[in-house]
Amino acid sequence: MKKKLLIAGANGHLGTVVVNTALERGYAVRAVDVSLDRLADIRSDVLETLKIDVTDPQSLGAVMEGVDAVLSTVGLWKERPPLYTYETVDGNGNINLFDAAAKKGVGKVIYISILNAEKAKVARVMLAKRRVERFLEEGDLNYTVFRPAGLFHDFVEVFRPQILRGRVSAIGDGAIRMQPLSPEDLAECMVDAVTKAGAVRKIFDIAGPEQYTYREAMALISGAMGKSLKISCLPVFAAKILTRAIHAIKPGCFIPPDFIEILTMDSIAEIEPVREVFGRELRKIQPYLEKYLSSYREKK
Repeated sequence: MKKKLLIAGANGHLGTVVVNTALERGYAVRAVDVSLDRLADIRSDVLETLKIDVTDPQSLGAVMEGVDAVLSTVGLWKERPPLYTYETVDGNGNINLFDAAAKKGVGKVIYISILNAEKAKVARVMLAKRRVERFLEEGDLNYTVFRPAGLFHDFVEVFRPQILRGRVSAIGDGAIRMQPLSPEDLAECMVDAVTKAGAVRKIFDIAGPEQYTYREAMALISGAMGKSLKISCLPVFAAKILTRAIHAIKPGCFIPPDFIEILTMDSIAEIEPVREVFGRELRKIQPYLEKYLSSYREKK
């Protein structure tokens, strides 16, 4: 009988990649999320889809039946208060999920946290994810945690709208470093961690093989799009004042003020432990940019 993986957050960008990777590796998959539209085109006799809400702990016990491992990519791109916040979803929601797994005797759980989670002081999304890490560290579950740098998709989607306007803003001097990661690499490591002996009760920082400063990243993406742009710099103190002012006038329309902490941290990682345990070379970003951004050059 095929091993069955429960993949939570399966309808997200990363979640759909994890679902496809698990199916390709020969696992049966129970894919769960609050909506499932992105999975509609996947055809497989061993794929089961269910709608769940991780903020409702009473609903989670039944979905653990017959599951060998739980893989969670659950996390918000944007808060929808009061019900869906970083505290209720990224934090409590994942804890609910893993608590249900523990009660059902699930043999393995794999969690996607965030790079620098252990350094956070005010960023609520990072504090929520670190709380989940501590829940796993203090419990008896066999876990693997990945703390990824920004994924290729996120990396491009964040900056593309600004580049199309011809002007981007950097917080600080534009020298913050980033190390974008392929979602396929992360998904493959997650699925491998189900059976990998070297991943037992471990936390891995994971990022791509290339580092860029903010300015270099802008040049890379704008070059792939065939666009020219200007970069302006905003001091950190001014960014904090600006975000607070915008949120006071119109909450939720801009990045939360506490996100400034994330944007002032280098998003880089030592990736040798991932190479050693999972035996893989990680993908570079240029082929991804050529695939997804070349159409902008053609239009020009």
